Parts: sequence; structure tokens; C-alpha cells
Amino acid sequence: MPNRRPLLQGMGGVILAAGTATAASAASPLERVRLMKSYIVNLADDALVSDALALGAPLALTREPQRSFDASSIAVFHGDLHLGYLPGNQSKLLAPMVDAGFALEASVVGVGRLPRPSVELDLYILRA
Repeated sequence: MPNRRPLLQGMGGVILAAGTATAASAASPLERVRLMKSYIVNLADDALVSDALALGAPLALTREPQRSFDASSIAVFHGDLHLGYLPGNQSKLLAPMVDAGFALEASVVGVGRLPRPSVELDLYILRA
């Protein structure tokens, strides 16, 4: 089970920031608050072929509630390339946040090829 303490601490800061946001702060760049480590499941065959999967590469997280396998699915993309999904236990925790309008993103922290391909991630919540 993922450690929820960093998640709740990050959410608290986001909720406080959202409640006190001004027009000036809305124009400022968003801060990335690290939530947890993760990895990609159902990794696409061509995901590791991409040279863009270098350490630190930014990844987009997109909800896929219509996915019949798991309605809380969160897909991982690098540009237009669908890499796979977040693990189910993390998706169940994060999907309600995404549905409520919280912005999430990820970055690559490790790419492995043996004994089988893997991509390790850091997950972030964005706050003003």
C-alpha cells in the first residue's frame, strides 16, 4: 500500500493555496510537489524504443474512466506515445483527485531493460 503521508501533505498545501490564490499568483508558474514513487504497468512494446525516455523526461497522466478493465485507470503518455498505466492501487487513490481538478504529472527516474522492460516514475501534484 502506498505511503499516504506525502500525498496528504501535498494535498493540504494545494488546498490551502487554492483557497488563497490571487490573480497575481494564478499567473505564476506551478510548483511540483512530489507525491510518491511509481512505475508503469502494461508497458507498451515500443515504449522503451523512444530515446525521449531519458531520466527526468516529463510524462502526462490522463484519466481513462471508460477503460473496461479498471474505471479508475490513469494512463501515462510521453507526448502522443501511450506508455502504459499507473498501478491499480495508486490509480484508485489518485483518480478522485484528478476528477476533482487536481493536476498531476510524472517524470522518469529509471529505465530498465532486464530481466524485462520497466519504467520507474516520480509522481507530482501541481500547486500555485
